[in-house]
Amino acid sequence: MHNYSGVGETYVRFMKYYPRSKEDELKTKNVWLKGHTDFGTITILYSQPVAALQILTPDGNWKWVKHIENALVSITLIVDPFISANAIQVINAGDAMQFLSGGYYRATIHRVVQPPPDQQSYTRLGVFYFAMTDDDVELAPLLESPVLQRAGITVEEGKRPTMKEWRMGRTAAYGQTDLVTKGVENGATKAPPFLGIGPFILTSYIPAPPTRAELNYADLPVIDLSLSKTIEGCIELSRLVHDAMSTQGFFYVVNHGLCVEETRRLFDIADVVFSQMPDEEKPVYAANIEETGSYQGYKLRQYWNRQHIDGGVRDQIEHYNINRDIISRVHPRELQPYLPEIEDFARHNHENVLHPILKLFALGLELPENTFVDLHNYSVPGETSDIGTVTILYSQPVAGLQILTPEGEWKWLKHIENALVINAGDVMELLVVSPPPDQESYARLGVFYFAMADDDVVLAPFLGSPVLRCKGIQGKPGHSAPRASTMKEWRMARTLSYG
Repeated sequence: MHNYSGVGETYVRFMKYYPRSKEDELKTKNVWLKGHTDFGTITILYSQPVAALQILTPDGNWKWVKHIENALVSITLIVDPFISANAIQVINAGDAMQFLSGGYYRATIHRVVQPPPDQQSYTRLGVFYFAMTDDDVELAPLLESPVLQRAGITVEEGKRPTMKEWRMGRTAAYGQTDLVTKGVENGATKAPPFLGIGPFILTSYIPAPPTRAELNYADLPVIDLSLSKTIEGCIELSRLVHDAMSTQGFFYVVNHGLCVEETRRLFDIADVVFSQMPDEEKPVYAANIEETGSYQGYKLRQYWNRQHIDGGVRDQIEHYNINRDIISRVHPRELQPYLPEIEDFARHNHENVLHPILKLFALGLELPENTFVDLHNYSVPGETSDIGTVTILYSQPVAGLQILTPEGEWKWLKHIENALVINAGDVMELLVVSPPPDQESYARLGVFYFAMADDDVVLAPFLGSPVLRCKGIQGKPGHSAPRASTMKEWRMARTLSYG
């Protein structure tokens, strides 16, 4: 498979990292090269003294790789069901080796970060040898291996990529989101029928067709977020948002910074924890909701069976929750190759969607525009759920969500391609119902970003708002108001009492 004179793309690389400005380090949180895997079979790195390489360990922690004089460095995880723990060895396996071993040898996610303070003035010179199989090798597990047979590794139906297809797809997509599209645009001979890392194939999630049923849809305003970049646009949008939140409590957002292909990619990733994760393994990653008041991890199907469910019928809702601090807990191995993308997605929602909307909320109350933004810091500890401040829902075609209008009527929310549905948490009434007859056979896959204020924020009205004062919302002279809950207290109490 690895013939020196064969047709392939094995190569030597000389790489030099230069010191960056403090401004650039701040913008990137000291990360020079985000978490990724190599896409060949073996990477050989000649150890050098400037510390900058980190690996993501099985317990979800980033750890430094130590320099050893005249040593070769690489990392792989050997996944052996007959060994109690994963072993870190001195071999850097890439995606192709993970394919060929059926996941027994795993490509480890690694990154390059700013060196320690005493090395920050030095450049970092690297010497690598990136090895790949011959171009025509199909990246399927070698099932003649007794070790793979004992581990129960099999080959699923469907074509596996050749080394050339995988290499061209990964190379063309570097820095992009849609691997298939970018691979074709940049010279791949055909769109490879795969998107994932190693043996985990990121299959395309096929959404349901839009319903043809005549439904009574709610008339919600559409906010073009691109207009918020000008003062005039902010003023107009703040008026629309104020009116929406004073009446329906919901509105749509378009031009939010992600194109259709990028949004579809996120739905593909979202489906991994449901379609590629064996049911028997899900409880290992289940959220400890009743003890911690946190949803992080799986909320399994049929978890709720209290007064919240009529007639004692157990729920059929399954969700997987990821804190914006991505590595605060261990995630299923099927999801781990996509954690860098999920982290980018969370930050995009927080900084490019949530913050502009919070500014519009503040302007609608005639408060300084950063009033609410200052309470929602991305790197401050906190949780995310719809008992918070703002819920961002990525529109999908299966009709099932209804809202209670001010007139007391339940109306459907209409699907708009690549739009966001926004509502303020813990204030509005909504209902999830059975889809129309032509969609009843489809599962409903949702992608959400639930925003909360920082844990220590006290949930009391901003009485400095002229708008609130005009509405009669104010403190009473001579009377001490009851102590308001903090965001953390409210979140935990609501989470524990649900269902």
